[in-house]
Amino acid sequence: GAMKSQRSLEDSLLPMTERDVEDAASLQITPEFFEFLHGFREFKTVLSDLDISEEDQVDLFDTLDVDGGGTIDLEELLVGISKLRGDARRSDIVSVGLVARSIQAEL
Repeated sequence: GAMKSQRSLEDSLLPMTERDVEDAASLQITPEFFEFLHGFREFKTVLSDLDISEEDQVDLFDTLDVDGGGTIDLEELLVGISKLRGDARRSDIVSVGLVARSIQAEL
């Protein structure tokens, strides 16, 4: 209802439930959606929090699409971001997935 929309993205990331993790894990991100996501301040902020530079963010989709399948899932996100910054905590990646998820849900 109306209450839900009052919650900010930050709020919606906490507390993280198993279901949230599963939702984020089932996320499939296309290049178009990734571009779209990149227009959101929240998404860029999460990436910056993960120490991913602006330059890396531009090519991030190609970097993350490990299998060349044209979409990236949470697993590829995990692997790719870990490579970029050396040490991504699972919760960090899930928050990226959830931000993507919440933006997608509002479309």
